[in-house]
Amino acid sequence: MIRSFTCSAKKLRVLSHKSIFLHPTKDSNFKISFGSAAEVFPVSFYSSNRYSTTQVPIELKCDLVSHSKIDAFEEINKTQNRNTVLTIENYGSHLKSYSLPELLTASFVYKCCTMKWLVELSPKLIDLANILHMSSFSHAIVKKTFFKIFCAGENKAEVEESMRKLHNVGINSILDLSIESDLDTTTFIKAGADSTCLKNDVKVVSNRMEENKRADYLVKEYVHSIEMAATQPDSFVAIKVTGLVPPASMYRLSLRYMTLNRTFDQAISDSNSTSINYSSFIDNFILKLPDNIKRNTLSDDYLAYCKSLFENLDTNKDGLIDKCDFEIGLNLQNKLSQTLYLSDTINVTFAYKESSTSQQNSDADISGVLLSDFEDYTLMEKRVFELSSKAKSLNVQLMVDAEHSYFQPLIDQVALSAMRFFNSYKSIDHLNPSSDYYDAKPTVFNTYQMYTKSAFSRLMSDFEKSQRQNWAFGAKLVRGAYMEQERELALKLGYISPINNSLYKTHISYNDGVKFMLNQISQRQKKLNEAVSKPQNQAISHKIHLAKNPSLFVASHNHNSIELAVSELKSLKIDPTSRTVSFAQLLGMQDAVSFKLAEIGMNIYKYVPYGPIEETLPYLIRRAQENSSILESASKEVQVINSEIINRIKNI
Repeated sequence: MIRSFTCSAKKLRVLSHKSIFLHPTKDSNFKISFGSAAEVFPVSFYSSNRYSTTQVPIELKCDLVSHSKIDAFEEINKTQNRNTVLTIENYGSHLKSYSLPELLTASFVYKCCTMKWLVELSPKLIDLANILHMSSFSHAIVKKTFFKIFCAGENKAEVEESMRKLHNVGINSILDLSIESDLDTTTFIKAGADSTCLKNDVKVVSNRMEENKRADYLVKEYVHSIEMAATQPDSFVAIKVTGLVPPASMYRLSLRYMTLNRTFDQAISDSNSTSINYSSFIDNFILKLPDNIKRNTLSDDYLAYCKSLFENLDTNKDGLIDKCDFEIGLNLQNKLSQTLYLSDTINVTFAYKESSTSQQNSDADISGVLLSDFEDYTLMEKRVFELSSKAKSLNVQLMVDAEHSYFQPLIDQVALSAMRFFNSYKSIDHLNPSSDYYDAKPTVFNTYQMYTKSAFSRLMSDFEKSQRQNWAFGAKLVRGAYMEQERELALKLGYISPINNSLYKTHISYNDGVKFMLNQISQRQKKLNEAVSKPQNQAISHKIHLAKNPSLFVASHNHNSIELAVSELKSLKIDPTSRTVSFAQLLGMQDAVSFKLAEIGMNIYKYVPYGPIEETLPYLIRRAQENSSILESASKEVQVINSEIINRIKNI
């Protein structure tokens, strides 16, 4: 068995399904080694012009993979020959604006982040301080250290000062009131599937009223955020909609949506097509829903309802519905589809796509959707619309944050509903350069956590919805922030985790999402250029015309993804002044990268969290954990900061 061979490093790139080792040789080639001689590894080679297997020993049994996988692999594993603007040696000047006390605080915080044991212990230490009635002491320590690095302040004056400092160095702000809600899903599931107690239990009704009162309070706080953001041009406000609705209602509606969506996906798959007709809708969707699976027939009344629902979903009246039709029709303001949401129980394991009926865990049944859940959704949508309207009136843009997977379907629903209303085109005339088709700036953005298996397909599907419904699409791409919680819950309840199985797959997902969006932005600009060049537009052809949608936020700390985005942006000749492509990092993380992006003329934002110390603690713990998980990056931060501290001391 041949274990290694050589090929030209300049002409070929390598992608292996398993680990490979590259050894430079004297003639500028690489020798490639493949583990055990007893194993056979599928390998593909890609030249800049064509696939090539001619130099590969036949014993290796090569197979070809898609361009996209190879491209993603190349972007993730950049060679050292590439010119980069983000190399650690190239920056450090951003620290010049820091005072010595600020540098010392930053050095201490990042050093703490490199101590994994301390980061893992921190939630318990904070809980212990609360038990011992020493929270004021622990809060004071946190405020002088981690809060100072990762948060902008507790009040309006502190936040506006932080925004001003960022703006002075060419960095814009995304204000984030760090208050969020979650649900103890384990306790919720233990309550079982009896919905009667939920309808009548005095405590449940009282909790729901309190949660709606709190939601109204948060709306007022978010309005203050929007007003603060309006003091600086081109600012955003991020909102977490879990705080705008009782979490239990959100949980039930989201899981039922996932159940419906999963069943429809299977119906599409069984049809070997991208759409289904009415007969398949009944046989492969309606009758395959968990609540109908034991039925052989449906009542005449229910069949009449199904017929009306199908006709409602079939927007172009071709007798077929596809995935996009179905998802648009599942909007909770669609009275017909509300009936579809109602069921006695919801099985959590079935709701997640990669479960199977045989994997269903009867202990994971919860109450079905209640009529009061629809009322809560309507209130949530009203609150989001109020904030969107306020933002649009002050020329501030709104960013809907992504959260846990078991809330995400409802988050997407309300985000897309607001986008459809506030990002809509007044005119869709493609031949008119002044048309809103080109000129509409998205007021509302949705967020996509690319570490989820469904993220890339959801991104493409939502973009397709914007095209069909004529509204400006805005997307923020992040990798994700709830990985451990998601995996632990999946393991506990017996379904396959919604999170990608490897970091490599998340890199592919993220970079594919970036490239997809950049290509859509480029195509819209090309279409605008073609419109400007038409004879009827000759009078304005000398002016620069820039399309303002769709829009992308590359919210990433990953250098390779940022390099990819900058490189593609330049390659596609996307003008940064159009503000259709922006970059974002969290306050206190990858600051050097943010400053460097500002320096080279990119639109760069800092995610600026603020709020009372007790409310921001969960956020601060996640930031410490994130820094701890990328020890090399945190260590580099310490190294650069300490170097600046030494230089300052030497000059005293």
